Amino acid sequence: MNRRLKRIEMVKNKTGHAAVVEKIRSLLKDQKYIPANDLINSLLNENPNDDVALALSARIAFDLDKGDFGASQAQKAIEINSMNDEAYALLGKYYYDKQMYDEAKNCYLKANRINDSNPEVVIGMTNICLVFHKDDEALLFGESAVYLDPDNPLANMAYADILRQKNRFEEAETYYRKAMHLDTKLPSSFLGLGIILYSMGRYEEAVDVYRRIPKDNLSDKIKWNMSLAYLSTGRWQMGYRYYLTGFSEKTRTPNRMTSIQKPMWKGEDLSDKTIMIWREQGVGDEILFSYYYNEVIRRAKKVIIECEKRLIPIFKQSFPAAEVRPQSMSMETIAQDGYVTYREVREDYDYHIPAMQLPQFLYNNPKDIPIAEKSVFSIRDEVSQKWKQRVSELPGLKVGIIWRGGNVIRTRSLQYFSVSDMSRIFSVKGVTFVNLMYAECAEEKQYIKDNYGVSLVEWDDLNLKDDFEDVMALTANLDLVIGAGTCTSNIAGMMMTPTVIFSAIRPWTLYGGNKFHMMPNTVNLVKEKWNGDNSELDVKIAAIIERFKETGKIQL
Repeated sequence: MNRRLKRIEMVKNKTGHAAVVEKIRSLLKDQKYIPANDLINSLLNENPNDDVALALSARIAFDLDKGDFGASQAQKAIEINSMNDEAYALLGKYYYDKQMYDEAKNCYLKANRINDSNPEVVIGMTNICLVFHKDDEALLFGESAVYLDPDNPLANMAYADILRQKNRFEEAETYYRKAMHLDTKLPSSFLGLGIILYSMGRYEEAVDVYRRIPKDNLSDKIKWNMSLAYLSTGRWQMGYRYYLTGFSEKTRTPNRMTSIQKPMWKGEDLSDKTIMIWREQGVGDEILFSYYYNEVIRRAKKVIIECEKRLIPIFKQSFPAAEVRPQSMSMETIAQDGYVTYREVREDYDYHIPAMQLPQFLYNNPKDIPIAEKSVFSIRDEVSQKWKQRVSELPGLKVGIIWRGGNVIRTRSLQYFSVSDMSRIFSVKGVTFVNLMYAECAEEKQYIKDNYGVSLVEWDDLNLKDDFEDVMALTANLDLVIGAGTCTSNIAGMMMTPTVIFSAIRPWTLYGGNKFHMMPNTVNLVKEKWNGDNSELDVKIAAIIERFKETGKIQL
């Protein structure tokens, strides 16, 4: 009998099944898979229906990226013993990793009913509750996970994830750092910590965390978040190297990177070529990055701009040397998660490029980007005169106001004002406030009137969401615009109107600086603390308006 078989026999004979299982778990903890697998096989040879051994076999398979075999072993264990919570938890993790969330949920729920004190089960319940937006339940499971197994890196990471989801970033930081300490090879904990550091405006610290992740563990999700941290600190080349992963991560949309067959432009000579620039993200981003279109037009034989249909008229006026048209693709499939794939209708160009990728190949670093001297947008004289006349009839300092956007998800809400926090702003005398809110806000306007005695100026014939040329002409004739980082604020800045954009953290489009290249008269006002009380901003903005009345300049 060889040494390995003798070892197996000794363990079995000395202590029985329970001790063998304990020995296997100890070996697995130390990642000694070969001796652990030998012991498992000995148990299964003795009893093929040993559900505990089958679950342990599944665990080894999952650890060694043999997921399908692991799922098969876990399923066999469940068929033999429907009360095997370990097998259900392992199968749940298998489905979770494959993004088969309904199947994962069913497995974890069964496991939780069997044994709600199994840390692995509780961790799984935390993660699956997060997927289904059951944040309060996820928080309870996360607290339970770290209580049951405080030195489990996955428990600490799961709890940190839900704390991050609840915008409790400082607490999340503690648990991410503990998870990293317990397992230095757990890239998800590094990612989570990098995300919250970025979200708190601690960009350099985020970069340092991302740099500690081994290159072999850089998933597209990690690369995408790395790109934002790098760009926010002015690390141009590194940031844009990974910025394209936003498409595979379904963050940059629409994703035409896979449907377009022509090559993406990467700085090649365009003197005898046609290039198509296609829109992405929201209209506000599209307007902001249109600043770079004239430089492409200068370099190329022909430029095609495919834009949001509402922008076609103003883009045609503003970029007459380009062909401006709607997007030339159609939906091919819509996945269960809402992700859309496309089919291109026409490819009458040599190169393509998504609009927000343009700076990477037009310039070597942010310092090369020219500062705008005038707006890129051309407004018809009759439209400009109409709004010049209307605004001139208003008394006092004319200030446009936008306190939030239309998307009020939890993370975005940190960037916005509540009208109940704007008492100092609306108490400034000698000011006419013009409503630039394109989102529905009837109750908020009534609150402003009832509590501050201010009626926002509006025009019934102006659609702030769709009439872009009119909105541009209106903002161009205002003295000052105060707003969150929304489409309308971008328009005001692009029209060279003095604009204050307030935010919880500094936008990455500043590339680590303090001046928007395309909006030189715009100032970014950042909270002293990312989740600080808006009353601090209320006081600062009111003071800015007061000083602007005297000097005609934005003075922080």
